Amino acid sequence: MQMTRVKTRLFGLLSLVVLFEILSTSAVTGPPQKAHRSKQAEVWRKQPPKAAAARPFTLPAVRETRLENGLTVLFIEDHRSPIVTIL
Repeated sequence: MQMTRVKTRLFGLLSLVVLFEILSTSAVTGPPQKAHRSKQAEVWRKQPPKAAAARPFTLPAVRETRLENGLTVLFIEDHRSPIVTIL
């Protein structure tokens, strides 16, 4: 039991020493510096990317029906995923 307590304290002290070394080293060296890039390498950032060709867009067919109670129901069938939206 006495040996376990000594090992625990020694491990704690060693951990504190390592932590102190890490913190003191980063405080001396400072934050990491960014690499200096030439201005010619950054010219592409000044021009926006070219737009792609417009894709064709067609609205889906809408089916309309009226229920017996007078409620109008609009259907747009899309069988890609089984979702029902009620507005």
